[in-house]
Amino acid sequence: MNPPPNGNPQLEQQHRQQLDELHRQQDQERQRVEQQQARERQRADQQRADEQRRQQMQEQQQRQLQDMRQKHDQEQQRVQQRQEQEHQQAPPPRQQQQAPPPRQQQQERQQSPPRQQQQDKPKDKPPTKG
Repeated sequence: MNPPPNGNPQLEQQHRQQLDELHRQQDQERQRVEQQQARERQRADQQRADEQRRQQMQEQQQRQLQDMRQKHDQEQQRVQQRQEQEHQQAPPPRQQQQAPPPRQQQQERQQSPPRQQQQDKPKDKPPTKG
């Protein structure tokens, strides 16, 4: 930029300094805006990554919960089938036939001691004859 032939050199120098200062301020503002945009992009990228991680964890937990429920249901079915098989294999009449012998044994035990005591009494006390 050549100064005009009849121009004031001091004024020209001041004008150049003002232009340089304006350019410097514009550069600073541009850098500030670019840095702000970069921070916002980083923040947005981090938020997307966090959201993706959160979603993946939620899906994994959902799958684990579903697996646990499925295993629980399967175990419930196995238990129910096992119980049904046990009922089919051991019919009620067979169980009733097995139950009376202990009762009979208890009755025999209860009846036996008095018989023994009655039998023992005459033995303990020999009959006396005049």
